[in-house]
Amino acid sequence: SLKDLALQEEILSFDSIVSSLKIEGRLKSLNYLYCVIKYYQSILAKKEDIIMFDNLKIAYNRHYTKGKILEQNSYKLSNNKRINNHGLIIGKVHDVNKNSITLNVNKPLYQKDYLRIFNDNTETGQQITKMIYNNKEVKMIEQGLVSINKNCHVHKNDVISIVKSERLINEINDNLKLYLNKHKYDLALIVELNKPLRALINNKEYVSDFIIENPHQIIMTKDDLKALFLKTNNTPIIFNVTCLSNEQFFISKGLVNQFKRDIINDLIKQLQAKPNFFKK
Repeated sequence: SLKDLALQEEILSFDSIVSSLKIEGRLKSLNYLYCVIKYYQSILAKKEDIIMFDNLKIAYNRHYTKGKILEQNSYKLSNNKRINNHGLIIGKVHDVNKNSITLNVNKPLYQKDYLRIFNDNTETGQQITKMIYNNKEVKMIEQGLVSINKNCHVHKNDVISIVKSERLINEINDNLKLYLNKHKYDLALIVELNKPLRALINNKEYVSDFIIENPHQIIMTKDDLKALFLKTNNTPIIFNVTCLSNEQFFISKGLVNQFKRDIINDLIKQLQAKPNFFKK
């Protein structure tokens, strides 16, 4: 299968010629989407989040390529060894006993992580249900030698990668609580010809940067305008809309949708600013 396109080292050099980025998301998991968006956001902010890149590898990767954009050879674009998630490589098998496996890891490892254990000829996997470090049972380890339960046949020096992490899934779910719950707002739209469109929510007024026009050939009705604001798609916001207007008017749907997006983004920022919001 094709490797994943990754241009994090070159992306900032595209500033002068690229105005937007498309990130592959079709048929991808919520965990992958969260990690890939957060990672590229950090790059564009010039504060690369290496930990998020590790999380992205856990969520899903098929190794990486810079693709044809940098004239990379075709044989470097695909992977003929594995079509599924390669995961994050964290170390090797140090020793194998009857009921346990000792791992030598160089990155954090958590109880309930799912491991891929492989060499050039064989591959297996298992979930960690028990971890022993310095003769004590632990739930995570930063790095070093750790013993885990043995549920499969492995070999000394096999490579280990994390392909699924309960810790990461829980972390993402906690950070997405905002989007997993809907928040309803009463929205009043005030329409006056030759004036900006006004929207009132919780005693706060939003004013558009466009002017409501007299209709010529195309007419927008109150119901048309309400319908546009009722479509909030996959945002955490729901509007209960009233529209105050006794006139026929015209506004470009594109301008209305941008105004709506600006309002929704402001409401989301207000929600995120609430103390301990994500800890509820």
